[in-house]
Amino acid sequence: MRACIATEIGYFRMSLENFQMAYKAFKEMKCKGFKKENEYFLIGGLANSYNGLNHNIEAQRLFRQCIEYQPAHAVDSPYDCNLARCLWAHGEDEEASHVVEDFMRRRAKAFGPDDIKDYL
Repeated sequence: MRACIATEIGYFRMSLENFQMAYKAFKEMKCKGFKKENEYFLIGGLANSYNGLNHNIEAQRLFRQCIEYQPAHAVDSPYDCNLARCLWAHGEDEEASHVVEDFMRRRAKAFGPDDIKDYL
């Protein structure tokens, strides 16, 4: 919770430290058999923290991991748009456009072509 708040108020170094601690604890519990389906939320927090610190390459890697790990029904996740913003910031406009177009196709398939829900 502390990490999420730190991200929202722009304390990205603090959020990164807190997400790293949470993810380390998560991995330790996972090794002991604890099952949790939303690992991608913790990875997303790490990605947001790196993005806030302008570490775009690491943020891109983690956002891609979030997209890979998230459930198929998670068509309103922010990670696609966050990845696209990182790509644009890094000058990778064409790939960023493909990410957004794919995201919009999945949304249209899930919610119809007239979907007006905010993407961000």
